[in-house]
Order: sequence, then structure tokens, then C-alpha cells
Amino acid sequence: MPLSALIDALISWLKEPRIKVFISDDGEKAALQQENDGLRLELEQLRSSYSEMANLQLRYADTLREHGLPLK
Repeated sequence: MPLSALIDALISWLKEPRIKVFISDDGEKAALQQENDGLRLELEQLRSSYSEMANLQLRYADTLREHGLPLK
């Protein structure tokens, strides 16, 4: 596109600014939603696993303290 055409297009847009919005098709939207749902499930599983491991570590630390053993 020549520079003059670009400048003309810019001037035209500045006089009447417009934004085009494109909506994706239902198949793409459904696929993205399915991927998002899968990622949310994975996040919840990771949070649960992390919480279980943290609780286990705290129980081990308590047991070691009860027996007078160092935590390292």
C-alpha cells in the first residue's frame, strides 16, 4: 500500500473511527471452552495434591519434633 493511500485511510478512520469485531465459530469456541475446563480441572487437582503434600510434611515435622529429632 503506497504511503499516500495509508495516510488517506488513516485520515478517513480518524474522521469516523470504526472497530471491527469478529466472532469465532461455535466449533472453535467449544474447543476453547473444553480446553479451558480441562485446565481448570488440572489446576484444582494440582492444588489438592499440593495441599495434601503440605499437610503430610507438617505431620512428619510434628512427628520428628515429638521424638526430638532435627527437621533437616
